[in-house]
Amino acid sequence: MERWEIIERRVLLAIAVLTIPVPLVRFVLGHGGAAQLLLLPVGLWASWQAIYENTEDPNRPPSAVERTAAQAWLWLRRLVCFGVAGVIVGLGVANFPPAEPKALWGLLLAVGLAFLAVWVGLFGAGNHTSLGDDREVHRQRKARYKWRL
Repeated sequence: MERWEIIERRVLLAIAVLTIPVPLVRFVLGHGGAAQLLLLPVGLWASWQAIYENTEDPNRPPSAVERTAAQAWLWLRRLVCFGVAGVIVGLGVANFPPAEPKALWGLLLAVGLAFLAVWVGLFGAGNHTSLGDDREVHRQRKARYKWRL
């Protein structure tokens, strides 16, 4: 493993350590509001990136921990992305009423952004910056982790 990969993993693990237990403990003890729990997805993502992303050997079956983490990430990603899509569409309809012809561009922008959020929720992100490989990478992960949806 190269030096930058080691540094990257350590930074991601530090982020995970700070963004998973700290908000939970603060919330349970009554310090701060529920909004700090929004850091949990960041911590889950950081731990996934540090431990499993780009380290998975397609010839080796995933461990139970890896399968559980992948399943949790899949459903958390879908929950967040579909929620964001709903908020975007709601804000688009509220701020750009379809009855006004001038508001059509704002409404189309909101629908386009909501489509991207739903796409990421369904298929995640692939290995490249374009949308071209998202479905293929999702299909590979679906086969590896035995996802039904």
